[in-house]
Amino acid sequence: MNSEKPLVSIICHCYNHSKFVLETLKSVLNQTYDNIEVIVVDDFSTDNSADVISSFMVKHPEIKFIQNHRNLGITKSFNRILKKTKGKYIIDLAADDLQNSNYQNLGIVYGNAELISENGNFEDYFFEVNSSKRVIKKRPTGRIYESIITSGKTFCSVSGMVKKEVFDSLNGYD
Repeated sequence: MNSEKPLVSIICHCYNHSKFVLETLKSVLNQTYDNIEVIVVDDFSTDNSADVISSFMVKHPEIKFIQNHRNLGITKSFNRILKKTKGKYIIDLAADDLQNSNYQNLGIVYGNAELISENGNFEDYFFEVNSSKRVIKKRPTGRIYESIITSGKTFCSVSGMVKKEVFDSLNGYD
């Protein structure tokens, strides 16, 4: 365990994603940030997701695999797994840097994401970009949840990383 870098817990949710779960897990393991805890939860998939994950685990025993015995949905599954995490930060598959920010009381960071089709083809970006692939419209900062509720602006949750203490103070998702 690296004492200079805080542990980041990555929670991977899976429900009938047998076609995508291996690519997702490989992308997590190929991150340059190495002080991670990976927990994948299969939410009682009806396809062969659990078998695909189990086969992958043979070569990657460092990943924790939890199978729900009934379908709980993303929110309940996340809250259940959150209690088992050890990291200072929580991610749903994307990374960013909460550690060295100029913002005080920072609880979440997020970025843009490429939207990919089932066939692996690029379709679009979550936020519109210019020719240099920079987001065109300034994204909310500060009290982003308040901004989302009052102005309808969004953030890309799949690219977000949240301090665990934020989830703990909220008792997970409501």
